[in-house]
Amino acid sequence: MTIPFHKVSATGNDFVLIDHRHQFLNPEQLPDFARETCAIHTGVGADGLLLLENDPETDYRMVYFNADGSRGEMCGNGARALGWFARKYRIWDTDGTFTADDGGHEVFYNKPRFGVTINANAVPEPVDLGDNSGGWQLNTGVPHLVVFSKDVDSEDVSQRGRHYRYDNRFAPAGTNVDFIERTSFGLRVRTYERGVEGETLACGTGVVASAIVAQAELGLNFPAQIRMPGGTLEVENTDNRWVLWGPVEEVFSGELHLGGRINQYVETVK
Repeated sequence: MTIPFHKVSATGNDFVLIDHRHQFLNPEQLPDFARETCAIHTGVGADGLLLLENDPETDYRMVYFNADGSRGEMCGNGARALGWFARKYRIWDTDGTFTADDGGHEVFYNKPRFGVTINANAVPEPVDLGDNSGGWQLNTGVPHLVVFSKDVDSEDVSQRGRHYRYDNRFAPAGTNVDFIERTSFGLRVRTYERGVEGETLACGTGVVASAIVAQAELGLNFPAQIRMPGGTLEVENTDNRWVLWGPVEEVFSGELHLGGRINQYVETVK
């Protein structure tokens, strides 16, 4: 047995996408399946696994697992990627709705970009990081810590990000960490992602978190252009309705074999 899949890049955030509307994978095995599928050297290699499922109240449901097998409440770029996938199956056209673990969302297509609403706590809370620097914490579907940087290119995102990600102030769940720098065009952002346990080329919820903090602290205007290592994303804000926009590109499609171990993850084929 094999499982069809697509690999998609959403501004450098890469994902494995599977049509799971018939729910044939064993739910108890999904964390292990995500880890094995997303493994760089022995799997497809990705920041996360996205499952497209049916939902009784919206057009579809998004189920997301990080590369380490942990379940994510939300992923902004992943939501845009799954929007591309659901549109490929003609589930929606130019405007749609979906449900993620953090609640309901809208999704949009305006060629060549996909947009998604982000459920955000729009009031950042200051945090004393205890190292002569400060940050702001907030939730944009998942927790984020936003830290201003004088030179984001020189930041040791892996080391400093990991330090804050596991700081006791954010225990037990931990936090994503965004380093941001104000620029003439908007913002530059680099992110350490919880669940990937390293820097990713882009982070959608992190971009929105960064934009919210920059609006509160620097008067950032919207729509805002935000550059990450993987490319540029745009954030819109109308009456605290946050929309994340950016490109989505299919990288390749194929069938998962996983060395013949697929059957151990399959509960039943309906």
